[in-house]
Amino acid sequence: MKRILGYLLCGWIAGVLCLADDVPQAWKDDFRSLSAQLAWPIMAPAEAGCAWEIELEGVIDSGAGIEALVKEINLLALWDAQGRVFFRLKTDFTGELILASEDTGSRFIMQKHQKTFKDSQPLKMTQFSLFTNAVQYLVALNASKLALWPEEVDVQQLEGQKNWSITTQGGKDQLSIRGILDSFPTVLKLTGRHSASFTIKRWGGNQEACQRLTSLLKENPSLGVEVNVNEGQLSEMANATLDFLEERVYSEVAPSLLPDLMKGVERVDGRPLIVVKGTPQEMGKSYAEQLRQITIYNCRKILFAFGVYHAIEKGEWFPHSLLQAFELQKAWLPAHYIEEMDALADELQIPREYIYAANIFPEFFHCSVMAFKGKATEDGQLLHGRILDYMTEIGLQRAAVTVVFMPTDRTAWVNIGYAGCVGTVTCMNEKGLAFGMMGGRGEGYLEGIPMTFLMREVAERFETTADAVEWIKSVPRSCEYFYVLSDAKTHGAVAIASWSAALAKEKGLEQDILVLHPGEKIDILPKAIEDTCFVASSHYYTTLADRIEAHHGKINPEVAWQIMGEGVARTSALHIVLFMPDTLDFWTAESSVNGRPAYTQPVHKMNLKRLIENNK
Repeated sequence: MKRILGYLLCGWIAGVLCLADDVPQAWKDDFRSLSAQLAWPIMAPAEAGCAWEIELEGVIDSGAGIEALVKEINLLALWDAQGRVFFRLKTDFTGELILASEDTGSRFIMQKHQKTFKDSQPLKMTQFSLFTNAVQYLVALNASKLALWPEEVDVQQLEGQKNWSITTQGGKDQLSIRGILDSFPTVLKLTGRHSASFTIKRWGGNQEACQRLTSLLKENPSLGVEVNVNEGQLSEMANATLDFLEERVYSEVAPSLLPDLMKGVERVDGRPLIVVKGTPQEMGKSYAEQLRQITIYNCRKILFAFGVYHAIEKGEWFPHSLLQAFELQKAWLPAHYIEEMDALADELQIPREYIYAANIFPEFFHCSVMAFKGKATEDGQLLHGRILDYMTEIGLQRAAVTVVFMPTDRTAWVNIGYAGCVGTVTCMNEKGLAFGMMGGRGEGYLEGIPMTFLMREVAERFETTADAVEWIKSVPRSCEYFYVLSDAKTHGAVAIASWSAALAKEKGLEQDILVLHPGEKIDILPKAIEDTCFVASSHYYTTLADRIEAHHGKINPEVAWQIMGEGVARTSALHIVLFMPDTLDFWTAESSVNGRPAYTQPVHKMNLKRLIENNK
C-alpha cells in the first residue's frame, strides 16, 4: 500500500513542487513541510492499533483520448503495520474495484463482472519494484531547485495562508489548491489544457482508521464467481500496475528519471541490438544474458499490467487466458522453439509460463503491411513496408529491440520486436525474404501454430515467396490474419488472407486461405494496383491505396516511408519498418517512451548482411 500512496505522492509533487528560481524561500519552506507531511505515511509504519488512510474523489473533464474513459473517480485506501490492506477504486469506466489483503490471503473484486480473483498469499507491495527509491528521491528534491516540470512555472500565494495558484507550461495550465492537508477537505482544481477537480477528504492515520480497515475487510470477503490465481500473482499484478502508472508519470514529466533497462546493450544507429546464435538452448541462454532486466520487466508488464486492463474489460485473468491459448497451440509448435523459451526462462530464473504467455500476446496486434516492386518503384527495386499499430500507452516501446537470430543449420534472420518475444511479427532473413502481418478477427480460434512462430518458421526455412506460401497452406493456422511476403531472389510478392479451419467453416468460406498476387483483389481487399500487395483495415486501407496510386512508378525508400506516415499509420503506431530485400538494408522507427507515434520519431538504419558478418 505504501507504493500506492507513493504513486499518488509522485503525481502530487510533480504537479506542485516545481518551483521557479524566484520563488521566496518562505514558500519553499512551506512546500518542504507539505512534502514531509505527505511522505510520512510512506516513510513510517502505522503505530500499533492505528492505520493510515487516504480518501479522495475527483471529476475529470477531457475532450478525447484515454482520459475520457474516466470522468469520475472515488478512491479509498487504508493499511496498517501488520500488512492489512483495503483499496477501493470506483470510476465510471471500471465500476467498483476492491483490492484487499490480510494474513489469510489477498483478493481482487470486480463489481462490474461479479467476480473475485483470490490469491492465497497476502500482498507484497515492494516485490520486483523498479521504483523503490522514487518517492524518497522526489522528496529529497525539495531541498534544492525542483526541475520536474519542463517549462516555466509560476507560483502565487492567494488570499489566506493555505491557498495557492500554480501555473505551468507558460500559462496553459493552472492548478489552485485550497487547504494544505492540515485541514479537510483539501480541494485541487486544474484548468487549462485539461480540466479536473480533486477533493482530498482524509489523509493521515489514527485508531478510527484501524477500526474502519477491520470493518471493510470483514464486509468485503468476495463477490460473485471466485477464481483462484497462482500464489503471488495478485502481488505481481499490483506491483506491475504501479510500475506502469509511475512510468507514465515519469515519461511525461521527467523521462530522464526512468530506469535504463537497456543499460549495457549494444546500440546500432541508436537502436538496441543483440545477436544470438547456436542451438535453441544456446540462443535462449544468450538472449537472457544480454537482455535480462528488460525481458523480466516486459513479461511482467504484458501478463500483469496489461492484464489488469484485460481483467477490467473482460472479467478474465489474463495470465490464465494466455496460458490456455499456449496449451491449445503447443501441439503445433515445433519443439525446438519450446526448448529455446525454456532455456530463456531458466536463465532468467522466472517461471517458464511467463515466457510462453508473452509469446502468445502478439495474437492481439493490428497493423498495415505492403510490398512494392517492378513498375511501382522508381528503379524496379523491391521494397517491403510494415506498420505495427498497437497501444503505445502500455509502453512496449521501452522494450523495443532488434534481434539477429543465427540458429545452427538454419537461415539467419532479423526480428524487429520486443524483449522476451522470440517469435516475430516483423522480420527479414539473410536470403532477402521479408514478412509482416495484420491481425483480424477470430480471437479464440486457436487450433493451429501460433502466428508469431509461423512467421519465424518461414524466416528460418525459406528463400522464396512461392515456397513459403506452399508450406503455410499445409499447416493448421489460428484466428484470422493477413500477411504480406516478398523475396529478393524472385521479386515475388503476395498478400495472404488466412483463417483457422473452424473459423473459415463458420464464415461459410470455401477455403481457409486466399493468396493474392500483385494486381489481384478480393472483396475484403478490393483495390488492385499493378506490382503492389498491401493490407490494412477500415479507412486506413483506402488512404494507403490512394497514396500508392499517387506515387506509383516513383516509389523509393524515402517515398515509401512517406506513404507509411500519419494517416496510414495510426496514432497508436508502435513501430514502422521498411525492408529493402535486395540489399538487406532496413529502417526502423519506434514510438517514444511517452507514447508519441512511430512516424514522429527518429529513423534508424541497419544492414542485416553486415550484422551477420560482424558476428560470425
